[in-house]
Amino acid sequence: MRLLASAVGLLLLLATHATHATHAADAPPAQRWTWLAGTLAGGSLTATTTPKGEVVSRYAYLDNGRGPQLQAQWHEGPDGVPDRWKITGTTTFGSRASEVFQRKGQVAHWKTVGDEGTAHLPSGGNAAAASAYLPLVYTPDYLAALIRAALHRGNRLPLLPAGELSVATIESTTVTNTAGQTLSLTLHAVTGLGLTPSYLWLDPAGELFANLDMADSLYGVVREGWEATAPALAARQQAADEVLLAQLAGNAKHTYTQPIAFQHVQVFDSRHGTLSPPQTVIVFRGRISTLQPDEVPLPADALTVDGTGQTLLPALFDLHTHGTPWSGALQLAGGVTTARDLGNDHDSILQQEARYDSGAWLGPRLWLAGFMDGRSPYTATGGKTVASLPEALEAVDFFAAHGYQQVKLYSSFNSEWIAPVAQRAHERGLRVSGHVPSFTTAARVITQGYDELNHLNMLFLNFVASPSEDTRTNARFTMVGERAWQLDLDSAPVQSFIQELVRRGTVVDPTMACFEDSFNQAPGESSRVMAPVLDRLPSTLRRSLLQPEMELTPAVLGHYRASWQKMLDLLVRLDRAGVPLVPGTDALEGFYLHRELELWVQAGIPAARVLQHATLGSAHVLRLDQSLGAVEAGYSADLILVDGNPVQDIRAVRRITMVMKAGAGYFPAQIYPVLGIRPAVPAAEVRGAMP
Repeated sequence: MRLLASAVGLLLLLATHATHATHAADAPPAQRWTWLAGTLAGGSLTATTTPKGEVVSRYAYLDNGRGPQLQAQWHEGPDGVPDRWKITGTTTFGSRASEVFQRKGQVAHWKTVGDEGTAHLPSGGNAAAASAYLPLVYTPDYLAALIRAALHRGNRLPLLPAGELSVATIESTTVTNTAGQTLSLTLHAVTGLGLTPSYLWLDPAGELFANLDMADSLYGVVREGWEATAPALAARQQAADEVLLAQLAGNAKHTYTQPIAFQHVQVFDSRHGTLSPPQTVIVFRGRISTLQPDEVPLPADALTVDGTGQTLLPALFDLHTHGTPWSGALQLAGGVTTARDLGNDHDSILQQEARYDSGAWLGPRLWLAGFMDGRSPYTATGGKTVASLPEALEAVDFFAAHGYQQVKLYSSFNSEWIAPVAQRAHERGLRVSGHVPSFTTAARVITQGYDELNHLNMLFLNFVASPSEDTRTNARFTMVGERAWQLDLDSAPVQSFIQELVRRGTVVDPTMACFEDSFNQAPGESSRVMAPVLDRLPSTLRRSLLQPEMELTPAVLGHYRASWQKMLDLLVRLDRAGVPLVPGTDALEGFYLHRELELWVQAGIPAARVLQHATLGSAHVLRLDQSLGAVEAGYSADLILVDGNPVQDIRAVRRITMVMKAGAGYFPAQIYPVLGIRPAVPAAEVRGAMP
């Protein structure tokens, strides 16, 4: 699952064509776009206009064994704003898309799988009369129509049910296709839909040419016949992004030449899982200098932070990310200063690492895993795609030579290659983790050299799926939801498997939060994962969370929720048996990690132990525990100051007042508003911490 795209994925289906309502005789021919994953075509968008001026769009792609299958129909009103909308089909993970909207005069009405509402719009010249409806799910061409409407209204467009879309013109360029044709394009940045800007390229007629994203690799739509222009256009978008990211980093990073003294703080001891009485912790030149009683005098030049009623902890680790340039800010604001990237475009992730390390962008230090998948109709994009064992071994050598610390294998990887690839990786000093490839089992891959299993569903497939069943599609989720509830976790096969994990020291990265909604969210309900922070999110993002990822009808919902409880039960059994666990998100950074920790406590793991896993335990897995993961003299000043006591109530980790990465200070109250998020602790409540 992509990082920001998993939580706001439906808002990032941004691309493409919009046709003005015209007389039937002037109806243009169908327009076509290619959906790209890297340089490979994985789907398409087509848009035609009916004799009645209705635009009919079909949008489908397949990536990583999944993708949307959507058909939409909409009409652009006399004021240039769509006044009718209808969509059917399925979303990326298979949930039903069913939504209608209509505006008649000053009355607008909509009905979706998640909500229904009516708005009465003012008449006359009031801007609200031109409000445009933003669906839960939409095809790319519909969004392009909204962009065009905004460009004709001073670059702003009110949205229904709430929110506002804003457009900024960035630059113009000329592109040439392989046939020698040239075309002038203009880049526009769109804000107000999610947490980060989205970019659209329009041609001189105002029609959309391309909408590309660079989450963990290049993907998106580009006009048919012009596919070769996509990489250069994506690079120009990245340049525009760099300006905004540099501005954010320049405003949010605080460096100190004097000692910083955190006074009156309780300190979490990540070695023993205990909390100290109030004391003072002094930081200087990026490291923790000393821990001392409050009554001991401070250096004369020390800057002080009043930590009364607060807890000082080692900064958190997120060991399952697929980072984007913007996700780094969410990581720091969420208290994460070290993240493991488990698969990304090579050039993109090295650029992120360099920018984060230099301080040009906000972001954690990165620990990199090279991503590798086999060639199949279900191949996941990003990383290396290999078609033979020699290619796989060559990929391992490439990752080792370029500073990666781990190799991650994916669902289409040939299971017969695992043992030699793992041997080569270990010879090069790399760890090995991944999905359990299709047509094999978790029990087998750990004997072939896996050091770690990613995602808890992969452990369940060991018992609820046969090796002959294909798990390269959404079946790797649905099989667990439909069958895991019947599994006896105390049975001999399950207990034997757990003991084998313990014996081998195999790490498990469960990513519980990224499964919670998939196994629990019914139509009409909002996201459970994001429920604790819904009131802090932009209205457009908040409403998008009403669309379930998977189609859980009343007939199957009970089984899925019972299977979810089995997942929680297995998690606590793994911990009690001594299986090393590491928290990771594979989804919206920061917020999903907080929920991950809460779910571990909900499963029955004590909060103090959960915090140990998220700090020193994760540092140990990454072989960084001699400098990170503890509040001890000599350790890197990677710290979070939390309002409250997370040992008593794990939910306190959401109330971070200050973050330190190698001694530099960051304040969530300064970072979140730039992304449209309301801070958990307002700036006025950050006692003594704000500069």
